[in-house]
Amino acid sequence: MYRFAQAGNELSTLTSNLPSEDGYQATLESEMANFHERLIATDANAITTIEAIYVPADDLLDHGVQSIFPYLDSVVVLSRVLYQEGILPAVDVIATTGNSLHPNIVGDYHYETVIKAKSFLKQAESLERIVSLVGESELSGEDQIIYKRARKIKNFLTQSFFVAQAQTGKEGRFVALKTAVEDLNGIIEGKFDHIPPEKFMFIGSVAEIKVE
Repeated sequence: MYRFAQAGNELSTLTSNLPSEDGYQATLESEMANFHERLIATDANAITTIEAIYVPADDLLDHGVQSIFPYLDSVVVLSRVLYQEGILPAVDVIATTGNSLHPNIVGDYHYETVIKAKSFLKQAESLERIVSLVGESELSGEDQIIYKRARKIKNFLTQSFFVAQAQTGKEGRFVALKTAVEDLNGIIEGKFDHIPPEKFMFIGSVAEIKVE
């Protein structure tokens, strides 16, 4: 979809039209609206659309990218940094959103667990710079707890996919939704504070972890 916005920008430049925000064509918003109006369900037919959006320079605030988001029900953001850390799937949980994440759809327990997990990850993100400069031991006791639990959450959200088994050499795993949510809530509440963060990588449920 970003290429669609970029193509309009290039055509606008060639025809000497005055650019708008971030150098994009002034008609970008209306062009996106006209395009997405065609991707709707009718009384006779329904359509499910999955759009791949290239993010230039990993900047989610780019105007071309932002012009697409209002038309999406859910957004899954892939992170280059997480991929380099070996976190697979490399999904940025903080930036990822979905209209289906609502108490009336997933239930209060599921909803509140996800919101709490995102809060831990967000707080840990702000602590990363301090840790990189002076080390984790220099954090306050409360911040150390937040940082460690956030690392466990990030590692716990890794998963071995069946479709990637040939490439990774790791057998695909199926995890029941109820189990995943309960384990995630357990990490948030500190039930597994005695388990090292690295033990949570590519597991099914926390019950599989063997503590030595």
